[in-house]
Amino acid sequence: LKAETQLGWNLNEMTVSVVVDPSLEDVLPLQNILYDPMHCWASNGLIGQETGYWYAALCEKTTATLQQFKTYCKTCWNPCGGHWVDTDLLLASKLWPQDRDFKGEASASLDVLPLIVAFSHEIILPVFPCMAAEIASITALYEIICSWHAAKRTGAAARSKELAECQQKHVQCFVTAYGKRAARPKLHFSLHIALQFEQKKALDA
Repeated sequence: LKAETQLGWNLNEMTVSVVVDPSLEDVLPLQNILYDPMHCWASNGLIGQETGYWYAALCEKTTATLQQFKTYCKTCWNPCGGHWVDTDLLLASKLWPQDRDFKGEASASLDVLPLIVAFSHEIILPVFPCMAAEIASITALYEIICSWHAAKRTGAAARSKELAECQQKHVQCFVTAYGKRAARPKLHFSLHIALQFEQKKALDA
């Protein structure tokens, strides 16, 4: 089950899907199977993984606590654009197990990421420079998400080069912070999305 979660596959469903049906090879070639940004990044994806890694490093390398993060969010941040976020739910301890992925759903992952980046740069980095590598990595991931969201407004093809550059930066920062062995299949899958934007003009699978 852990492998299925990391791969984003359901093995039983895959065995009977069109992807492995030889009679459909000419109708639906593999290159027409698209990678879904939401599942690569937000739904059991890279945001949840890296949020968990960031929090583990925060607990190990600093004296900062989840409660201090919550206080920062309540004091220094207000939702805008009609999008309401309940920070008590978002920062509930049950979503933040130590040494495991962040347990929030896709929407929670997208909501918490910019808060982590702001808290990291404004509060953590000036006092705990030992967190520089982890902060650089999660900031680079946030830049990817910003590029993806911008593509929804301006068009996928127009953002493909920018997205690819953001992803290359993130891979380098991630490996520096956590090592190659920490990378999961969805990191590789997501690297196909920029080309998908350019060739298929598709934002979501």
